[in-house]
Amino acid sequence: MERDAIAESNRALSLEEASLKDPARIDRLARALGMRHPVEGQWQPMETASSDTAAPVMAKATGIMVVSAVP
Repeated sequence: MERDAIAESNRALSLEEASLKDPARIDRLARALGMRHPVEGQWQPMETASSDTAAPVMAKATGIMVVSAVP
């Protein structure tokens, strides 16, 4: 019985997640907020791989450490 309830809850959450990720829904909400697609020249793709170590970097994370308050 509990297993069925958990499975049903999981199914409902999966459906909700899919509906929230729907690109058409996101586009509709963005337009309702007054957002528009950028026009030519308003955005610039980032370079994903550069061998030049002196090149500027938008953001970089190294040495990530997870700290937990739970012993």
